[in-house]
Amino acid sequence: MGNQKSLSFVVALWPAIAIALSMGIYAVLQYFLVPNVTLSELLLNHLWRVLVLGSVIYLFLWLILKNLLFRPLQQIYLHLYAVGTGRLKELVLPTTVREIQTLVEGVNLMIRRIEQGLDMTKLERAVLLIIRSVTGNANRRDASGRADAAGEALPSSGREKAPPRTGTPAELGAPRGWKG
Repeated sequence: MGNQKSLSFVVALWPAIAIALSMGIYAVLQYFLVPNVTLSELLLNHLWRVLVLGSVIYLFLWLILKNLLFRPLQQIYLHLYAVGTGRLKELVLPTTVREIQTLVEGVNLMIRRIEQGLDMTKLERAVLLIIRSVTGNANRRDASGRADAAGEALPSSGREKAPPRTGTPAELGAPRGWKG
C-alpha cells in the first residue's frame, strides 16, 4: 500500500510527461534542422518551457480534477461509510459530471433497496404474528427477551435495522486520509 499514488497525482502527471517528451523531440528536430544552434542553447531554451508548461498544466489539471472528481468521490465514500454504520439517508450531491451523477443514483438505489429489505422484515414479522395467533403459539420471546404487543416473540431474521452509530468517520474507523 505504501507505493500507491493519488489519482490526482497520476492523472495530472501524465500530461506533464507528455509535454516534456514532445519538447524533447522538438529540441532534437531543431538541433538537426537549424544551423549554428548549440546543444546547450537548446537545452536552456526548451528546459524552461518544459518546466513552466508542465507545472502550469499539472496544477490546472489537479485543481479541476480535485473539484469535479475527487471531492465528490470523497463525499460518496463518506456517505457509503455512513450507510455501513446504519444511517440510511439519501445522498444529495449536485454535480455536472455524468459519471458522478450515475454513482449518486446507484448509491440512492442501493439505499432504497436496503430500506425495502428492512420493510420486508417488518412484513415477515406481521405474517409470523398472524400465523402464531392462528396456531396458538403465544408468549414466545426472542433471544433478547423481546416480545411483540400481542405477547409474541419477535423473529430474529438478522436483518433488523441497527441503530445508527454516531461520530465522525475517523471515530467510526474510516481509513486514514479521508476528511469528515
